[in-house]
Amino acid sequence: MAEIKNSFLRSKMNKDLDDRLIPNGEYRDAQNISVGKSEDDDIGSLETVLGNVLISVTNIVKAPNLKIIGYLTDEYTDTVFVFATDYTDGANYNSAPVRPTSSSTCIIYSWTAKDPNNISTLIDNEFLNFSTTNPVQATLIENLLFFTDNRNQPRKINTTRTLGYYTSEDQISVAKYNPYLPISLIKKETGIVNAITSSTVFTLNVANPKITVGMSVVSANKTGTQKIQGDEFITVTNVNGAIITLSSGPTSAANNPAVDDNFIFLTSTMTNKSSEANWPGDPDYLEDKFVRFSYRFKYDDGEYSIIAPFTQIAFIPKQKGYYLNGDEDAAYRSTILQWMENNVDNVELLIPLPDKANLLNSSYKITSMDVLYKESDALVVKVLETLTTTEVIESSSDNICTYSYQSRKPYKTLTQAQTIRVYDKVPVRALAQETSANRVIYGNFHDVYTPPSNIDYTVNTLEKNTFSSDSWIEYPNHSLKQNRNYQVGFVLSDKFGRQSPVLLSPVTTNNTVANALGSTIFSPYYSATDNLNVRDWFGDTLQVVVNSEIQSNNSGNSQPNFSTGEPGLYAIRTGTGKGFEINPGIGSEATIVNNVYTFALDLAAGVNNVIPAEGDFLRGEYLDYVEVITVTLAAPFYTVTTGLNGIANVNAQINSSYLNNFQNDPDIKYAYSINPTGWYSYKVVVKQTEQDYYNVYLPGILKGYPDQTGVTSPVPFPNDPLGSTSNIVLINDNINKVPRDLTEVGPDQKQFRSSVQLFGRVQNTIVGTAAGASLNNIQYYPGTSTDTAISIATTNDSNMEFANLSTEGQANIYQIDSKPLIARLATSNSIGVVSSVTANINMQPFLAIYETEPVDSLLDIYWETTTVGMLSDLNEDISTGYEGPTSLAFDFSSFNEGVAPGAAITDLVWPTSNEGAVFNNTNPTTATSFSVIDSNENDVTDEFFLYQETAVGADQYKYQIKTGAISNSKPSDAFFTYKNDSLVTGNYTFSIEITPTLTPADANTISIQGAFSNLDPSFSPALALITKTVDEANIGTLSAINGTNVSNILSEQKSQLQWSITAGNPTGINGQPAFDIEASTGILTQTINNTPNGLYDLTITLEDSVLSSVQGAGGETITGQQLVRIGPTPVNDGVESTCVPGITDASAMFPTNGTIAPWNWSSTSQTLTAVWFLSDTVTSGAARTTYLEGTGWPTGTTPSGTNGVFAGSGSGSTAVVGCNTIHKLGSTLTQGTVALSLNMQLNLVGGGTPPNIEGEIESWRIYHRTGNTQAWVSIADINNHTIPAAGIQRSSGNGPRIQTLSTTGAYYLQYVMAYNTPGEYLVVAVNSQSTTSDSQTQALLTWVNSDDLNYGTCVIENGSNTTSGVATTYEYGISTSTGSYGCSFGLTSIYSNVAYGQYIGQFFTTNTLSTPYPFTTDATDGNGVTHTNFYSYKMKVGPYREASNDHKYSFSTRFTTGAGNLAKIYNPPSWTTNCYVQNCGNMAAASNQVTQGCNPLALTYPYTMDTTTVG
Repeated sequence: MAEIKNSFLRSKMNKDLDDRLIPNGEYRDAQNISVGKSEDDDIGSLETVLGNVLISVTNIVKAPNLKIIGYLTDEYTDTVFVFATDYTDGANYNSAPVRPTSSSTCIIYSWTAKDPNNISTLIDNEFLNFSTTNPVQATLIENLLFFTDNRNQPRKINTTRTLGYYTSEDQISVAKYNPYLPISLIKKETGIVNAITSSTVFTLNVANPKITVGMSVVSANKTGTQKIQGDEFITVTNVNGAIITLSSGPTSAANNPAVDDNFIFLTSTMTNKSSEANWPGDPDYLEDKFVRFSYRFKYDDGEYSIIAPFTQIAFIPKQKGYYLNGDEDAAYRSTILQWMENNVDNVELLIPLPDKANLLNSSYKITSMDVLYKESDALVVKVLETLTTTEVIESSSDNICTYSYQSRKPYKTLTQAQTIRVYDKVPVRALAQETSANRVIYGNFHDVYTPPSNIDYTVNTLEKNTFSSDSWIEYPNHSLKQNRNYQVGFVLSDKFGRQSPVLLSPVTTNNTVANALGSTIFSPYYSATDNLNVRDWFGDTLQVVVNSEIQSNNSGNSQPNFSTGEPGLYAIRTGTGKGFEINPGIGSEATIVNNVYTFALDLAAGVNNVIPAEGDFLRGEYLDYVEVITVTLAAPFYTVTTGLNGIANVNAQINSSYLNNFQNDPDIKYAYSINPTGWYSYKVVVKQTEQDYYNVYLPGILKGYPDQTGVTSPVPFPNDPLGSTSNIVLINDNINKVPRDLTEVGPDQKQFRSSVQLFGRVQNTIVGTAAGASLNNIQYYPGTSTDTAISIATTNDSNMEFANLSTEGQANIYQIDSKPLIARLATSNSIGVVSSVTANINMQPFLAIYETEPVDSLLDIYWETTTVGMLSDLNEDISTGYEGPTSLAFDFSSFNEGVAPGAAITDLVWPTSNEGAVFNNTNPTTATSFSVIDSNENDVTDEFFLYQETAVGADQYKYQIKTGAISNSKPSDAFFTYKNDSLVTGNYTFSIEITPTLTPADANTISIQGAFSNLDPSFSPALALITKTVDEANIGTLSAINGTNVSNILSEQKSQLQWSITAGNPTGINGQPAFDIEASTGILTQTINNTPNGLYDLTITLEDSVLSSVQGAGGETITGQQLVRIGPTPVNDGVESTCVPGITDASAMFPTNGTIAPWNWSSTSQTLTAVWFLSDTVTSGAARTTYLEGTGWPTGTTPSGTNGVFAGSGSGSTAVVGCNTIHKLGSTLTQGTVALSLNMQLNLVGGGTPPNIEGEIESWRIYHRTGNTQAWVSIADINNHTIPAAGIQRSSGNGPRIQTLSTTGAYYLQYVMAYNTPGEYLVVAVNSQSTTSDSQTQALLTWVNSDDLNYGTCVIENGSNTTSGVATTYEYGISTSTGSYGCSFGLTSIYSNVAYGQYIGQFFTTNTLSTPYPFTTDATDGNGVTHTNFYSYKMKVGPYREASNDHKYSFSTRFTTGAGNLAKIYNPPSWTTNCYVQNCGNMAAASNQVTQGCNPLALTYPYTMDTTTVG
């Protein structure tokens, strides 16, 4: 046969070709040889090669049954890497894999050819999840060993790391841990109330140093009912350890802090610190920027995580978004808001870490962190700073790293590849793997998970909730934009950032929330019927209510399934998916101390009794999940100890969510098994394509057209119906905001339309009537209607040039002189102010605002939000959240102590669910039980009544709590009184079992806490002036009631009141306070003879809720002014007349209060009668004649005018023409004592004939009546003297007279009468005449003054007012011994406030009038009144005094001496007509005789004039 010869010089084995076709130099097969290829002479020769060495299996310690499932040889280091396990998964390993337990071995080890018996173990842990069913493919890039097995996700380790370095899946996955939580811009702390001091001071059970002054506060009771809300704007004002002081108490006392209340303390980290001295930032850097912040991690082998979600825009406008003075005018003048710039320049970024900062490297192999920054209009992401793990630790507390951003510029920019990297394109599973250069190549892989087809949720829009949401503090000026469509979706993610597509809600969903829709919703503008309170409005937000748990598929499966591509959940509930229900009872509360958890299983747990087992996982406080290491039972308490990697570890702290949640009944907790590549987290995304829009700031909106009234031949405006057309002025930037359509226009066209649709948001208006209107603006509610600019042209081209308008019309157009553009709007509804010829209501420029229709973005994408979380937490909230009624948000602000029996103490409300579903008349409820207990656990149900509205209407099926009353079938009427301990004891727990009639029909008992509040006490009757004398100890008993209902028993109305004098209390003569009030009774007293006469304004403080002199928390305090007059009562206002000391010119015709008698009586016998009166009535004409009848007024005489003039009774007709004869002195006397000063005057000019003159009147008469319909009568004065019918005369039939001496000058005669009987008074000077006078200047003058006797400011002597208009005291001299009546006065000083001796009521030892003069008793009358015999006295210092031995102005009387009645004028009880004080001054000047009597005292000047008087 033919031979085939081959030299094999090419040294190449070829098993592909047929033997007949193998080229020369190649060979088919060879073992343990090689063909020489060197350049030596032995080329082509065969050489033997080294063989393998058998390694004994016993060199691998744990592996009697170990099976190698993969290996890799590194030729460069002669190292073999081996993957081995003794675990074999079941038959369904390729569809539903089961993970190995801790008893299985999963191992990666290596050895080298140089030392084959020295095996290095790299990882030995069951978390590798190897199975003999899944071979491992591995490749090596430098020191990085990549491997995959189509069972787990692709992985990677660094072969230089030693055993123990890798302890979890998170550390070896090729796709690195995804930081799914955004940076927080809010500091939030919580605390539970342990003790109450007051409505503003309480003690927490644990001091928290992170609670700081200035934090805002909200609270809820133990069961979750919200109490203090954000719109009360309560803040922390002081922190002293665990003691917290608030800025104010809640609006309703029912919401006062109570034991076990949950408090949340919040503050934004966005601040402005540019004013601080050493702040290093750039204060202007962020002013014009909208910035967001994020972060990413760098890992030990140089990889970076994907970027965490960005924060919302860190923006708070200057002025906190409010217009201040002048801003509105500036807005329409400039068409922009100058202050709409970022006020934030310092932001504390609270970066969430996946573990405690000091454990990041060991648990996640994190080596550094980039803090990222992005501007809203920028395409790139920049790095603010890269923090090493050491720096992170230094800046962190537990798992929160605080990074202070101080308006500094970033230092580098990320590449585009990093910026757009929203997830890592690492396969979920891969069967094949290879490397090329530095790239890893996967083949036959699955690159996406199969998500559920939809998620059952609903979307709603509502105002920010200040308890369940933090955004009202974190982003205080952010709000959901109105008039927009929103589509809300969910994105699920595994722990390593692989994401699902956007998942939406099914078209038909389980909608339990009022007004909620599926995944798409329209947020309309508010309407007027919404009654939005802007002060309490923190903005709108989207509410997403998830109706059922999110699982791996829509069949409710949480396990992974390889055949369908479903990843399962990361945390899968153990057992049957049931949890363990913990006991909420007192003494059985769950506790957590680091990694030790103690709880008691609820006796009613039923199927929820799946106790955590060893190897299970619980949610961690800092790490996501912690492993259960041991579980022990010491009945009834279970103790669970947790750890890491099978070992107990205090760093494995259990999450606080495992403590009792009293809002949930039952309170169920869950344990989990971990599926590393299951759905781990979620985030909410929103599609909103209606983006850019403008606010058009206008100088008002003119409804209709400007006025043309009065314009000659005006160019008329269209006859549009009022309200269908408005006009606006476009200047500055508004020209671009409402642009003209400039396409398809003619060359001469001057008017253009605009395609931009406008929504009215603020309209100018006129407030007030035409007489006093003012400019203002109000919110405008456009609904969905838009206005269109149908014409834009200049004022000239709009027929609105200056000359074509009236003055009012010209005022309508802002800057009309510049011929601005006018946009004529076709309006859907009336908007603006009309032009008017009435200036005050004419439209004038004032800020109005239109909003332009938004531009639709072409980017049809979803935007990520900061609403993210762990899926197991969301599912737990869904499964444990009861969908039935859980809350009755009663407002107890009307529940106060004054509430009447049967009255409502709350508003009408429907029950709501935890998700906000309202159980209204479309899903009504019934109350199957109602009970109330007070703070002492007493059943007080009978004191209250639960009312449900049944009438068809807007409030049907609402509930309301009322007080118990017989009228609502209670045993008795219920009253409430706020007592010293009512802040604690006045709290009530209302338990109401509510059952929906539709779905869910499960009954639930809702517990609500309500407390009644205190009302101010009140003075009853109101405090009024009290007048007492210095020797009366008892001033009076003040009376008051607390705020309880007036129908309550009197003892309750007056209980626990405390009185005090807190201001205005003078110091008495004894150096002690002059007044005192008994604290419990309100009896006001003084120390007798200690308080100077005067008017005292005492501040009376009244406190309620006082026990043992201590006011309880919540007690109210009021003050009132108690006026106490020590001394006589003053006259009422209006009684005192103008003070006329004298009349200098008798020819003046109209002297004040004066009448001039005819001067030529001797030849004409002319007289003139004049009257003076105190009355509130003024009459004239015939009515006045009737008014004066019977007083001495000439019968039948009708005076003319108000101050009429007429002739007297003599013959002739030369009366003084035009002289006033009727004078109103003042008002009717209602209190006090009036002194009527009756005056006569002659002025001797001299040089005339005769040298002396004389004038007289028939008599002075004084009348009184109580009302203006009664007759005038004479009454007694305060000295018990009554003027007879003939009046005051010098002798019987002879009237008072003045006879001048030869000395020129003024001569006076005065009588003073004092009265205290309330009513009208009339003084008549009958028939005054100048009996001897040769000229008008020497005519007789008469006038009357009315003054306050006790506080006289018009005391006349010698034509002068001796008081200078100020009340004063007077010093008298009194005799030293007593006897019968006499005028032997003495010089011992005594004092009084009265200038007229006959009217003194009481004498004092000093001019302070504080101590009555101490008289000695001489006798006692039949009534037991002690008194003296007669004393004499006269003025010592002051008016009406002459030589010390003269008796003319001296007086004689007796004085009382008894306690409380010292030094007062003695009024004998048996006297009827006798006066109390007699004067010694009625004597003829010539004889100087002393006579005693009660007749009025004549006060003369000169002193020597005849003063004899009768009457």
